[in-house]
Amino acid sequence: MALSQAIAAILESNTSLVTAMAGRMYPDVLPFKYVLPAIVFTVNNITITETKGSTTGWDDVDLTVTIHAKNRTDAEVYAGYVRTVFTRKTGSYGSLTIITGNHRGERWDYMEDNTQPDKTGHGQGVFLQSMDFRIVTK
Repeated sequence: MALSQAIAAILESNTSLVTAMAGRMYPDVLPFKYVLPAIVFTVNNITITETKGSTTGWDDVDLTVTIHAKNRTDAEVYAGYVRTVFTRKTGSYGSLTIITGNHRGERWDYMEDNTQPDKTGHGQGVFLQSMDFRIVTK
């Protein structure tokens, strides 16, 4: 199983998150015509773990999961679900084994989005919560 498929499967292991997102979990890019809430996950970097004389066969994956929501309260709730599924995560996903997952931090942002008009026809704001994880795979 590819890494992006394994990440999607991990996210989909939380039924509350699956219900809230209704299939709106995307690798790398949010579609142009999107519906909120939604999640975008991005693999930023993969580093091979080495020892003095060889490699371990383990990859150190730098992952960011960004939640797009209509308000901060919803984003915080969804962030709790995401943090739960990735923190101390282990398990096998096809040929990929997750050795561990660690939460490394998070940040907030807000953007005006004219593709998501409110009742007045003006763009509404979108709350973004980005969460960083380190996942070790084999």
